[in-house]
Amino acid sequence: NYASELLNMAESDSLIYADAQDEIEDEERMPDTTSATVDEEQDEVHIIPVDSMPPGGKRISVRMLGSLRKVFNDSNYIHLGVARKYGITPIMKLSDAWNLKVPVIRVVPTETYYIDKLTYSLPYLVPRAKKLLDDIAQTWKDSLTARGGGDYRLKVTSMLRTPATIKKLRRRNTAAVDSSAHQYGTTFDISFVKFVCDNPSTPRTAEDLKNLLAEVLYDLREEGRCYVKYEHKQGCFHITTR
Repeated sequence: NYASELLNMAESDSLIYADAQDEIEDEERMPDTTSATVDEEQDEVHIIPVDSMPPGGKRISVRMLGSLRKVFNDSNYIHLGVARKYGITPIMKLSDAWNLKVPVIRVVPTETYYIDKLTYSLPYLVPRAKKLLDDIAQTWKDSLTARGGGDYRLKVTSMLRTPATIKKLRRRNTAAVDSSAHQYGTTFDISFVKFVCDNPSTPRTAEDLKNLLAEVLYDLREEGRCYVKYEHKQGCFHITTR
């Protein structure tokens, strides 16, 4: 069933072989410091600047980890090694989706995370990666609630890619690599510059939300659950399940 759904979605949305439109802003390449509210019925994201402390906003007490670029510096080689161990065989052509060595699960928005409009990837992960994403988002949400609240969700910006989508992405983003762990369904990106705000009654800064996410990722990595790369230019945490 998952293979049929993956094939139907890829064909109907033309995500694997369609050319990227120049007018589409590539958020994997051009981040900004914002939060957003979402109109679920129209699936639209409404941007609310939070560069400085909003009126009535509260700071979040977080554990400072130092330079996040240095703390989260697991190399692409490390991500690839574990991705090949636990992931699917890269989908070279659509028919390969029928012969995956590991099943994949379609990922849909939840109360704890929002799925960005994916131009260069498909919303699928292997089960252990989906579980990791759910745990990251729920832990982050629980931590936010425990430290004074705020109706926010994480924003997932990339998941399963194919060699074809990577080729398309490299035309727009030279930082993208051919040997990407995203090809294995084990890897996803979470924005640290954009967060979804479902209710602005308790405003938070993007910086505090980012540092809280870093704290959650640090603990899960220490537990041996994942590898993490801080991607400054892409404005996201690049995460691979272990």
